[in-house]
Amino acid sequence: MVGDKVLKTFGHLLARQFREHDIAGRIGGDEFMVLIRNINNGSIAENRVKKLIDEVRSLEIPEMDGNGITISAGLAFSPEHGTTFMELYRHADTALYQVKQGGRNGFSVYEKAN
Repeated sequence: MVGDKVLKTFGHLLARQFREHDIAGRIGGDEFMVLIRNINNGSIAENRVKKLIDEVRSLEIPEMDGNGITISAGLAFSPEHGTTFMELYRHADTALYQVKQGGRNGFSVYEKAN
């Protein structure tokens, strides 16, 4: 029950954080995806993710007995990181796992391997 409440609360937070024409949704388990269209540079997305991380950090869910919620996010940008959904999804997932390996509760932008 608590997990469902966390997911619902986070879903509502996503809806408030992004524009009406952005696409945000749960893709399974505790994983969500946001597609932000028509932005001029990556710093806009990075600032949105930073704000989202701060907002999540401030969420209070009484049933969690004082334990906080954290998020990890991976970012990929078109066209520099790919032009298809699957390329961008894979690269964002790679960036996400870099955050998780580094201690979680943050974000990373995909970097091409040389």
